[in-house]
Amino acid sequence: MNVHFNDVKEGANFTGDAEISERLLTELDELREFAIQLGFSVTPHNRKRWTPPVIHGDGETRPASAMSMAELLLPGIGRTTYRSLSAVAHSYRPPIHIAGEHAIWIEVDSWQRTEGIAWHLIAPLLAVDEMLKRLQAYLGWEIGSDKAVFEEVIKALMIAGGLRDQEIREHLGLPPRNT
Repeated sequence: MNVHFNDVKEGANFTGDAEISERLLTELDELREFAIQLGFSVTPHNRKRWTPPVIHGDGETRPASAMSMAELLLPGIGRTTYRSLSAVAHSYRPPIHIAGEHAIWIEVDSWQRTEGIAWHLIAPLLAVDEMLKRLQAYLGWEIGSDKAVFEEVIKALMIAGGLRDQEIREHLGLPPRNT
């Protein structure tokens, strides 16, 4: 419903035709009423503002931020990953440093370069993987056999990035690494 609210409100905000805009705002009001009839708690909608109405999750009072969604999709690393990728997307210096990013390349071991590449690639792939799962459920799509290849790439990147080290150590019968 939130995606639908947003889509209709965006259409109303950016159409150049007042009649179409009014029709879309009426549709938005009807959608909001429908959601309320279904028992959802929906924020009030001010037709003059740019934002759509929102259905909040249980116990939530504000819409989910992109950072909180990243943390939900990538528990434990989502916030840091979001900050790093957001900085890159907005041409700022990232708040975290990955080995090899700020050193002369000949001074960085090959495993550090591999780990750095993995750390940059894994978060977007995990986010896309989660998005595909949700789209499949929402739209009823079948992802198909490509999904297995995608999962293997993620697994390889997790190994390269050191995210599976503990599991590998356990499999080899080695004691846990002190960090």
